[in-house]
Amino acid sequence: MEPSDDDSPSLENLKRESMYFRAMLDLAPDSIYFKDTEGRIQAISEWGARFFGHKSRHDMEGKSDYDFFPKEMADEYFADEKRLMESGSRSLTSGRRKHLPMAGRSAFPRPSCRCTTRRAS
Repeated sequence: MEPSDDDSPSLENLKRESMYFRAMLDLAPDSIYFKDTEGRIQAISEWGARFFGHKSRHDMEGKSDYDFFPKEMADEYFADEKRLMESGSRSLTSGRRKHLPMAGRSAFPRPSCRCTTRRAS
């Protein structure tokens, strides 16, 4: 939903929205993450961090797919995200992640929501 002209970015509204955002990242039973234009994770859900074997989402902040996947897969994911940014779309939902060996076992990740920031034109 786009903000209307009546909406004011008051400190109270920003605090409330931040609280909702953090609650979503803490409680969502799915991998939700946000990346910058270089593909570095800016925020990720706790479920997503645990899926990758981390105890906290904060352990993954600043890292990219190249820190977690073989180069060929990371190249593919980065290319997908680059296309997303160039398209001007705000998000992309994709269940295309390939079969991943995680923590000594095979796992099929659930579909994830990828939201990527992009530079203003």
